[in-house]
Formats: sequence, structure tokens, C-alpha cells
Amino acid sequence: MALLGSDHPDSIVIGAAVPASRDVVATAAVSPEEPPAELELVLPPGRRWRLRSMATRPELRGSGIGAIVLGAALEHIAGLGGGVVWCSARTPALSFYERAGFVTFGDVWVDELIGPHVMMWRPVSPATTRGSAPDE
Repeated sequence: MALLGSDHPDSIVIGAAVPASRDVVATAAVSPEEPPAELELVLPPGRRWRLRSMATRPELRGSGIGAIVLGAALEHIAGLGGGVVWCSARTPALSFYERAGFVTFGDVWVDELIGPHVMMWRPVSPATTRGSAPDE
């Protein structure tokens, strides 16, 4: 988490690994973090969470492993009372996030190292019972 700049106790890094080799094939990290001011103006009430480091090995994209990792991140947020999760999404992944209930905000911008991005967000309801999944 130090690499992501958050040592908050509610932060988590999630990884999916191949059991036999222990190779990590997908990751996500979430931590409490306020969004940029312009996004904050349109968000519903609730605790703010930032999703970062969402990645899946290219050869496994479309296999569902990324959705499982994202689901685990959303369950973590739900288990801590829910709120609103936001991210800077790479534009090639827009449909992935849209399928998970995220909506876009603002204009596309280009990160010189990674490429085009757009902000996205979605609400996450609090877990009502132990083991319950967040809104999907």
C-alpha cells in the first residue's frame, strides 16, 4: 500500500493468483480518498473510496477474473459501510466498468505514461448481512 500512498487501516490490495505457480494475474486496490473537487460536486452522499491499480494480464482479459477482483473490492467497501467508489479508468476498459455499474464523469484526458483516461464512479450499498454481495 505504501506504493499507492495510503496506509489507512481500511485500505486493501486484492490479487488473484494462479494456484500452481502463484503468479499474480489480476489486482485492485481500494482506500478511503476524496475525489477531485469537480467530481465531488456530483456524487451522492457517502464515504469516498478510490479504486486504483485495477489490472488483469492481457491474455486473461475477458475471462471474468477482473470482475471477480473488482467484486472483492466492492465487497470490502460494502463490508465497511459502503459509500461511493471512484477511479481514473483507462478508456479501453470503459465497458468493463460500465458493466459493473460505474458511470463516466468529465472529459477524457491523456496520461503520458499510460494513455487516455476518464473518471468513473458508482455507489456501493452497505452490506446488510455477513457475506452479502454489494450492488452489481
